[in-house]
Amino acid sequence: MNHLNKQSQKHKIWKEKLNELLKGKSSVVVIGIGNLEIPKDSHPYYLIKKLKSLNSPSFLAIWAGVAPENFTGLIRKQFPELVLLVDTFLTVEELPKVFLMEANKVSLSTFLPSTHTISLELLVKFITHSIHTSVYLFGISSEITGLELEEVCSDFIKILASLYP
Repeated sequence: MNHLNKQSQKHKIWKEKLNELLKGKSSVVVIGIGNLEIPKDSHPYYLIKKLKSLNSPSFLAIWAGVAPENFTGLIRKQFPELVLLVDTFLTVEELPKVFLMEANKVSLSTFLPSTHTISLELLVKFITHSIHTSVYLFGISSEITGLELEEVCSDFIKILASLYP
């Protein structure tokens, strides 16, 4: 199997997981986390900007920048069934270029280095305990650029748009 087919298979896996995860959820909050001053850390901004155009009452897209903790009040007000944190990560061999995983299943502070004001692990604990909702991490490799980033964002948006018209 060539490199393109392997990447296509890995993209298929996260898309299937996202589709299954979102099914039956009446309310979803998607939070983009990153630093616009670091181009390789701004992938979530690109996705959130495109998501805002969907304008569905079933989900809320938030660009949180480097301080996602500043938006916990808004998240609590929405009281979502699911929170998706979207973050860029430095590529490590163990991870595909795009992944989706339950955030409280791993130690995020050691697993994924962060450029943000508080650790993602602390944010996840706060959200799960104060809102009693599931939190998942949608990770996009900092190595993804151009058309590949466009494809990931487009596929993510298509899945949301099909479930939350």
